[in-house]
Amino acid sequence: MTRAVRSAPDGYTLSIGTSTTHMLTGGLYALPFDLLKDLEPIIQIGSEPLLIVGKNSLPPKDLRG
Repeated sequence: MTRAVRSAPDGYTLSIGTSTTHMLTGGLYALPFDLLKDLEPIIQIGSEPLLIVGKNSLPPKDLRG
């Protein structure tokens, strides 16, 4: 993302990533740019399901307990 932000604003550089690389990263790390001011979403090209998984031997069998 930093390379995309630092590239020339000529329309030839695009950054493709996931919600983790383009949103969550800003909440976890101090970035040298502003995610909201320096980047502009263009199009959603896919979606990713998020799962919570664990070993069958774990006591909880669902998210409630």
